[in-house]
Amino acid sequence: MERLRRKDSFFGLHFDFHARPENILPPVGENLTEEIIREICETIQPDFIQIDCKGHPGYASYPSKLNNYITPMQGDPLKLWRRVTDECGVALYMHYSGVLDGLYVERNPEEAVILGDGSRHPQATSVFGKYADELLIPQMKELAGEYGVDGIWIDGECWGTDVDYSPRALEAFYQETGIDVRENPPTEDGMPYYRELRAFARESFLRYLRHYTEELHKVYPDFQIASNWSFTDHMPEKVSADVDFLSGDYSPQDSFNTARYCGRIIEAQDMPWDLMAWNFRHAFEGVQIHTPKHPEQIKQEAAAVMCLGGGFQNYITQLKDGNPRMNEIRQMKEVAEFCRARQPYCHKGRMVPQAVIFNSKHDHYLNTERIFLNTQTEALRGWTQLLCETQQSVEIRSEHNFLDAEPNRFPFAVVADLKKELDAESAEKLMKYAENGGNLVVSGRVALEAMIEAGAPFALEESGYESFTFVTEDQYSWVTTLRNVPKLVCDGGEVLLWGCVNDSGYRNEIYPVCAVKSVGKGKIFAVSYDMGMSYYEGSTNVIRSLLKKIEAMSYEPIVKVEGSMYCDVCVLEKDGKRFIQLVNTAGGHGDAKMLTIDEIPPIGPLKLSIACESKPEKVMLQPEGIELAGEYTNGRFETVIDRLYIHSIVTVE
Repeated sequence: MERLRRKDSFFGLHFDFHARPENILPPVGENLTEEIIREICETIQPDFIQIDCKGHPGYASYPSKLNNYITPMQGDPLKLWRRVTDECGVALYMHYSGVLDGLYVERNPEEAVILGDGSRHPQATSVFGKYADELLIPQMKELAGEYGVDGIWIDGECWGTDVDYSPRALEAFYQETGIDVRENPPTEDGMPYYRELRAFARESFLRYLRHYTEELHKVYPDFQIASNWSFTDHMPEKVSADVDFLSGDYSPQDSFNTARYCGRIIEAQDMPWDLMAWNFRHAFEGVQIHTPKHPEQIKQEAAAVMCLGGGFQNYITQLKDGNPRMNEIRQMKEVAEFCRARQPYCHKGRMVPQAVIFNSKHDHYLNTERIFLNTQTEALRGWTQLLCETQQSVEIRSEHNFLDAEPNRFPFAVVADLKKELDAESAEKLMKYAENGGNLVVSGRVALEAMIEAGAPFALEESGYESFTFVTEDQYSWVTTLRNVPKLVCDGGEVLLWGCVNDSGYRNEIYPVCAVKSVGKGKIFAVSYDMGMSYYEGSTNVIRSLLKKIEAMSYEPIVKVEGSMYCDVCVLEKDGKRFIQLVNTAGGHGDAKMLTIDEIPPIGPLKLSIACESKPEKVMLQPEGIELAGEYTNGRFETVIDRLYIHSIVTVE
């Protein structure tokens, strides 16, 4: 039977167990049967299955000729997986740990990354060494050639690598840049050439990635490769390697919010993509557990990805002998049916430009732990949640796919709170965006100082106060996480929010913390505190009310939704038609103590106002197949949805 390519795949299953010798009993493959694999393929009907091949410990779970396989092993489980999935028309991919390989490092200690303290990394292989040519490429050729697998999902890659302080790495840095840090390498920001060395480490990883993808595609051009989290929120830059699709596995804890954030970055890369939800939570207050999620919970996590046009896969661990956990897999039939019902209305859809968050690659790389990671992104996550909870159809883009790619196609943009700096070139481009008609929100001291330097008509003065209260038109609301918020000087501007100093319980002084001024054809909304970080640490209606005021002064969105903050809106375009995605975000998915969620409370009624060039012939709620009645006035169709359960799509014909 014909198997789908990854670019056409929508729903998949992922199994891995990171084989290690101390866990193997009985032998790998002993209990695997054709009937088990066939049941998975025929009952769940995934487009693809990813199974364990080699995890971070470095042991292959099939009898590889590269002599790195786990023992004991019975037969060849990979041959059985390939034969049955092929007969069922299901694509087969390998979960393969790339940079991280404990066994290879154990056998070849000289090939490990040397950390800044001089110690040897126990698993990370050096991209300056022979690992790629000696093991990675030969093993992928074996998988593609002798086993005929469809592709590989390479784990432990960009997020597993780090700056290599080995003599050969420092020598390579010297040879390429002329900068000699061989005797005194920089290990902390502020030391000479620290940033240059990190930039070199990032480019060196990319060369490693380009090398092995190009080598594989020379011999096996149809072999499909993804490097887990490359060119995503961990690496917010232009795709510069010969990968076939983008992918990542989001947090098993706050999964929905992670998918909400990560999905919006990966969606903007204009590549085939999917995201993987973990089928379980595995830690609670320091205690290691394995608690499978309820199908209702997984449906909501899937909706966070599907509404953005991406594919969805679900991760279920294998038993220690490599056998699938069939009790958990059988529950996926309900999830698969839920996803398939929505596939025609979302898969491969592209976001229609509306709101966008600027994700500064420059600032990201200055702050992230290791050289590629998604740490220090709380403010961006807060802004994502905030815009979603004011019902904005929002994307997240960086320098290459926002500032350098017709930025004014987005009528509304946010420069999210930054940690260290906004580079001057980006600040100048953001000023031009506003001057050419864009509505630009600049949040936080760091971003504001850079924009003021670039010509934004504001100034900042120190307040000298430790804390303050928001003052709105009708209420006061403490925001205890905010400290030392500067005063915003905005002569001639309209103040949208005031800060009220209240250290001793009395109102001592009021000063602006948010204001708007016109620049050229557009507007700049200046916010002197870290609005996204504040919302991440504690959501409040005061901040949502402020953002709604800003949005109302900016532009008229294609879709307006009233009735609940727990309704995410995404406007997709597919096959020349628009599909309005509505996702119910209610429930306890952000609560660390809520291990499983078996009920998503419905929301509604929801009032929708949809911009249409002419009166639509039919407006439907899918996949329910319900025709929505409504009125068409002043270029907008208005209707009401009584209840939204998890994920529904409005189609306008």
